[in-house]
Amino acid sequence: MALLARAVPALDRFVAPVRVRAMRAAQESVSSGWRTAGSVLVGLCLLAAGVVWGLVPEVPYSGWAAGASLIVSGLVLFALLVWSRRRVLAARRGSPPDAGRAG
Repeated sequence: MALLARAVPALDRFVAPVRVRAMRAAQESVSSGWRTAGSVLVGLCLLAAGVVWGLVPEVPYSGWAAGASLIVSGLVLFALLVWSRRRVLAARRGSPPDAGRAG
């Protein structure tokens, strides 16, 4: 829907509220040390579960397909946490989030 909203401006009225809520959730995920620590703990659990699912045949639906999807989910979580943290810190400093990057 977000991609279509770029081509069809009428769809933006559906995408805009979701975008606002997603940005608020990203900001809240790193708003305190406890939330950040909890998110990191969840990411580590996803990575560990992925390894377990890949290596232990007794686990239901075991195999590297399930394990890899859990590992990728953990890595995506870490990437989103870093992105959210950079965005929040840039907003506190009053600069755009990617101002220091050459593009």
